[in-house]
Amino acid sequence: MSMKAQDVALDRLLVDRFKQGDQSAFEQMVTRYWDRIYSMVNQLLRNTQDAEEVTQDTFIRAHRGLVNFRGDSAFSTWALPDCHQPGAQPLLVLVARRRRPDDLL
Repeated sequence: MSMKAQDVALDRLLVDRFKQGDQSAFEQMVTRYWDRIYSMVNQLLRNTQDAEEVTQDTFIRAHRGLVNFRGDSAFSTWALPDCHQPGAQPLLVLVARRRRPDDLL
């Protein structure tokens, strides 16, 4: 089994465990994907505090929506667009608007 297939299988296992009420499964998903999402968001925003906020919000939204996750894709495929798709950028825009002018230097 390829590494990607193993990752997808583990994601599905963790999602199934979460749907059965195991909160530690979601904590494992956060551990697996926090750095990847944070890095992507930080590249977009170029501000560590804002990137942390957006990353945290991404996982909060994933936690709320995970019960509706059908498993048609890997968790990472499902969660990552939350922070980089054009239609999902309102949070990035709001965070950027809140910045003080001297934060943009």
